[in-house]
Amino acid sequence: MPKEVKLGIFVLCGLAVLLGTIFAIKDIRLEKGYTLYLFLEDTGGLMEKAWVRSSGVKIGKVDRIILDGQRAKVRLWIWGDTKIYADAQASILATGLLGVKYVNMVLGGKQSKVLLKNNEVLQGISPVTTEKMLESAMDSVKGLVDALNSVVGDGKLGENLNEIVDNVRVLTDRLENTIREDDIKQIVDDISSASKDMAKLSSEVLDILEKNRKPAESLVDNVAQASTKLESLLAKVEDKDSVLGKLINDKDVGRQVQETITALEDTANNAQAVLGKLGKINTYWDYRLRYDATTSVFRNDFGLKISPDEGKFYFLGVNNISDANFVDTFQKQNSLTGLIGREFMDRLELYAGVIRSYGGLGLAWQPLKFGWLGIELNAQLFEFSRKVPAALPVGIVGTELSLANWLRCGIQAEDVFGSATWHTYFNVVIEDKDMAYVIALLGLSKP
Repeated sequence: MPKEVKLGIFVLCGLAVLLGTIFAIKDIRLEKGYTLYLFLEDTGGLMEKAWVRSSGVKIGKVDRIILDGQRAKVRLWIWGDTKIYADAQASILATGLLGVKYVNMVLGGKQSKVLLKNNEVLQGISPVTTEKMLESAMDSVKGLVDALNSVVGDGKLGENLNEIVDNVRVLTDRLENTIREDDIKQIVDDISSASKDMAKLSSEVLDILEKNRKPAESLVDNVAQASTKLESLLAKVEDKDSVLGKLINDKDVGRQVQETITALEDTANNAQAVLGKLGKINTYWDYRLRYDATTSVFRNDFGLKISPDEGKFYFLGVNNISDANFVDTFQKQNSLTGLIGREFMDRLELYAGVIRSYGGLGLAWQPLKFGWLGIELNAQLFEFSRKVPAALPVGIVGTELSLANWLRCGIQAEDVFGSATWHTYFNVVIEDKDMAYVIALLGLSKP
């Protein structure tokens, strides 16, 4: 099969995947932001396109509401760089008693300093619906009515109260008749007997104290000895020539101790900062398979991307890894790439360094991005001192489609100022947390 036919088939497949993905994407946004998910037992009448507010200020919208198992799954689109932490909470509120429902967001940050990222889940508080509140109120009213019915009975509340008062009066008369003179005498006798018992009890307590006098004296002696030792310790503290006295009374010694404690605190804070930075390292293995239409061969690129902090990255790799089918063109076999770059607004990357063993720079821009789906435009310039076949640098321009978090495909023109060859490629990017852990250990092992 001619190489032109192969190239045509490959390009058509790539365009078909690109067009199919574009038609499948809905609600593509050009504004900056990110997606969060909220799970609720009941949405309480929340509608799609409703506002997301924090302290009354609009920070996003409700994207979509679907049923996920037995719960409602609410997708939120948060605008711009709004920082929402892992301890954030979201609840459903209304602008009035019968007003429009919206998502009220408490941004968090008091208990956790971890920021929520794209497609993560935050804590949701299910609302109490109006129907449930009315049902609870009706139950309370019914209980009150039942309680009144039990008291009123047949509705003659006045007669029932009069009957209760008469019963109390009869009970009082019976108590007066029951307490007689003989009963009062008996009460006096009981009080006298209780007094005799108290006197006997006091005598027994005195006997017990007498028997335990020696242990009590021993306890007093121990207290006296402890007091003597305490006085000796205080004397040493007041003696400015003793070690303890210098530690407490000498201002220079106190200042040195304070400086030592401050130095230890600074060391602990620095160690905590270093460990926190090492915990943010992310590493990705990057493999690219390119089809060179000029030579009708496949070429291999392999590298490692290291992101030590959000928005910054390093890349180390090898291009045009040698094999038996390598054809010598302007491509350099087993060339090295080492880059340092920075990301801006989660859509633009600028980088510079060594590209295919020559100094160069490049950029990548995503005009359309929806989660992990997106279209990227990229360009590179390197080998600025080239004289043959043209006194212009090597330029590479192309476009790329993200099919998944780990898979991309694209087409690019290489050496646009010279031979202008076309390449199509597939790119596989795999995150490796173990490699990030190894790099963090190497950083800690530095002398």
